[in-house]
Amino acid sequence: MASSKKSDSGGLVSRREYPRAPVRVEVKYTDGTDFVNDYMLNVSRGGIYVACENPLKVGSEVDLVFSLPAFNHVFRVKGMVVWNRPVGKFEHDPGMGIQFLDMEDEDLAILDSFVRIHRMEI
Repeated sequence: MASSKKSDSGGLVSRREYPRAPVRVEVKYTDGTDFVNDYMLNVSRGGIYVACENPLKVGSEVDLVFSLPAFNHVFRVKGMVVWNRPVGKFEHDPGMGIQFLDMEDEDLAILDSFVRIHRMEI
């Protein structure tokens, strides 16, 4: 996921380490208690953006389960919430950025193929 730093104006300045691809697919995640179903809106080698009204706290570790369109593969990966936007706190839609903590080589290869095909230009 993106690394961020504070700008002089107090806003976040985003520096993306990996290209990302737009996607709207269901993602299931848990922080160890209940499974939640939401939608991820983009994905990169580094992580995902999940649109949700109740984002988890920064630093929360999660177990993720998702698939990507046209790929017959289920991703099961650990992640950590690296930023969140609660409802009404920002101009943008609420949600959270989740950084992947561990990913198998096969998962990375499939993810890289998906991003290469669907890459966002920003």
